[in-house]
Amino acid sequence: MGKHHSAQFKAQVVRAALRNAYRTGDVAQARRVWHGDDAVDRLHARLVATILETMGHTASPDALTTNTYVLWVSHNLERIADRASAICERVLFIATGDRWRRRAS
Repeated sequence: MGKHHSAQFKAQVVRAALRNAYRTGDVAQARRVWHGDDAVDRLHARLVATILETMGHTASPDALTTNTYVLWVSHNLERIADRASAICERVLFIATGDRWRRRAS
């Protein structure tokens, strides 16, 4: 999955959380977003591994700078997806009274 597709996927997660789950109280959508956070985490980890491997094979300062920025963008998008998941946890609690929390890894 390319860098552009990764950003689009993460943006879809946030949109689903804010537009659908939170605004409408859509419990099914909140659950999908909440469960989808693991996919975002795996995608971020794969992107980081790929970029770090690429950085290890280049001596170009421009490429290193660009890849560093891409790492920061990916990190921030992953954190936004975490926030979307937290919003969905609240939607689920409000709608069902059940606490939805991630287990410690």
